[in-house]
Amino acid sequence: MRKKTICRRPLQGQDHFIIETAYVKTKDLRLSLENCKKMYVDRLHAGDVGAQEARMVEAACRETAVESAFGSERGQRVAVIPVPKGDFCAEDLRREVFSAVLCGAAGIEYDSILDERSVWKNDPEPVFYYIQDMNYRLTQYGRTLMALKVAGVYCSEATARKYPELAARRAPLSESAVLAEQKLPDGLAIGEFADSDDNRYLMYQNVDVENRKVRSFQIKLSRELRAYRVNPHSGKQVPVKDKLTEQCILIMPGDGDLIRYQPAEDKPFLIEYALKK
Repeated sequence: MRKKTICRRPLQGQDHFIIETAYVKTKDLRLSLENCKKMYVDRLHAGDVGAQEARMVEAACRETAVESAFGSERGQRVAVIPVPKGDFCAEDLRREVFSAVLCGAAGIEYDSILDERSVWKNDPEPVFYYIQDMNYRLTQYGRTLMALKVAGVYCSEATARKYPELAARRAPLSESAVLAEQKLPDGLAIGEFADSDDNRYLMYQNVDVENRKVRSFQIKLSRELRAYRVNPHSGKQVPVKDKLTEQCILIMPGDGDLIRYQPAEDKPFLIEYALKK
């Protein structure tokens, strides 16, 4: 199958999907940063710290090859994700992260995973590996997402009432170039994206996190389309089906899945995005 390379430019000076954490004082900042780096965090946002503390933060970031940011420097499309200090719920955190991505975030800032809890230290608990895996998948999706712009966010009225961030971006299905008119099931959110050549993508998200179960959704498409899944472990596009008018998809609670669609009558091709500075 032929491969098409599409060049993209940095987004407002940002050339990759940002994963950062807010700065808090720790007993050993370098060790804390090393643990964050193992979770694919690539930037520390230190806010408005004093000059002496800023020098200490910059030194620790240089030693661990983590970028530092100060003041309000975050990026217009970097979403802040609160991390609960009490009971941790993996599904809730995953829903917050992927809802931000679905609504067009080009990065996330955890507030904060740089702290004194044992989960972030040398003997990490399962939550460490959970965030590590989720962040790795974000880096792989990010290679595609940085070339895309949000064209619409779709969900049912009940879902929009429950999640204000989706309601703020919600659009009528009539605006979609991929989806047919239909009643979307509660618990499903869909983000539609387009690149500079108007190749269309849908990110499906299971926002039904209360029942903690995998859900299957069947969605009608506007015409006969060919589908390619963006592999969350490699970032590469994988052909799924040559002709389909309905998309059946199985999604973990809170998780998101990214699929590109192409008219079935067109010749198939894979896409890679290359950064052009």
